[in-house]
Amino acid sequence: MAKQYAKLAKFLSTPADFSTQASELSAALQEYYIPLKAEGLRGAFSYLFGVVASCYGFSKSNVFLNGRVSHPDFASIVRNRVLFRDRYYRPYGEYSHAIQWLVSAMELGDHVATLYQHSVDYQSKDRFKVDDNKETQPFLWNFLVDCFEAKKKGAEDYATNLFADSFRCPQYTTVNLDQTLPTKSWLGSFIQKVLGSDLNFQQFLDLFYSALQ
Repeated sequence: MAKQYAKLAKFLSTPADFSTQASELSAALQEYYIPLKAEGLRGAFSYLFGVVASCYGFSKSNVFLNGRVSHPDFASIVRNRVLFRDRYYRPYGEYSHAIQWLVSAMELGDHVATLYQHSVDYQSKDRFKVDDNKETQPFLWNFLVDCFEAKKKGAEDYATNLFADSFRCPQYTTVNLDQTLPTKSWLGSFIQKVLGSDLNFQQFLDLFYSALQ
């Protein structure tokens, strides 16, 4: 499973590849969203997103997170393969995490839903910098899809910090989804409007380095 996580990290760290697949998701959602909306279906986007997600091994349901959630409660959501809309911290983007994982599943296969499910189970024994004077022992979830913007924090270093200017960062995902797609993206425009461990973490990092080469 470590190699699969490494491939996922590499994909999220390669904006051109992510953008290409995101454009496919955008086209698919646009095709079906417009007639559903015309029929007056409330929550058309959430419903459609759930249908597409279920085709890649995720739950058909999705939930709202409206405030800070404890790790046990958050982990319960993720372990059930439920994608969520995050309203706690707006710059992250309400749909950013859901898009990160669904686009990855479209590119790499439905086993990504299993990676999603277990990303909250593995926690680093080492400490990673998240700010100038703050370090944490991140879960694999944080390393993969919940990094901080490198341009605001410091240079990205996979071995020592959780900084990234790539789709591993939810803020980057929200801001750049529309700008980095090969063509004008319906999905990007829509989003802008809404504006424990059997895994040795060092082993994962080593595999991640190898995948980047």
